[in-house]
Amino acid sequence: MKTTVKKTFLDICKEEEWLNEQGESGLMLIGYSNGNYEFEDVSPAKYQYKIDIPNYRGNKKKEYLNFLEQSGITIVAEYAGRVYMRKNKANGPLELYTDSNEINKQVRKKFSMFISIGVSQFAFGIMLLISMLKYIKEKMHHFG
Repeated sequence: MKTTVKKTFLDICKEEEWLNEQGESGLMLIGYSNGNYEFEDVSPAKYQYKIDIPNYRGNKKKEYLNFLEQSGITIVAEYAGRVYMRKNKANGPLELYTDSNEINKQVRKKFSMFISIGVSQFAFGIMLLISMLKYIKEKMHHFG
């Protein structure tokens, strides 16, 4: 049976954690787009999920994804620079990065997106505040 879940995450680590909870309960991610997760119930099988933000483009990215597929990892979806992947737990753990430096790089990439959204929203708020103050000043000068 297929199920679609609409959910939004700001924190990619939390999204990955939630996906793994779904995989533990036998839900296999079969698609993702714009906050819509499509699952198929395949219990008692259990799946592990990872979200990667590869630094590769073009052929390098294609080679990287092919390498992952050859190593038993299924690429479920690509969306907004992220790659959603899964692996059946019966086939071993889904480990992309074992070196602590690589793990730290991935965590920084995941949080950099969150920080950039926050900074852009803050800058937009400052611009709106300045516009509002100018508008008020003009109205006060016009009536004064």
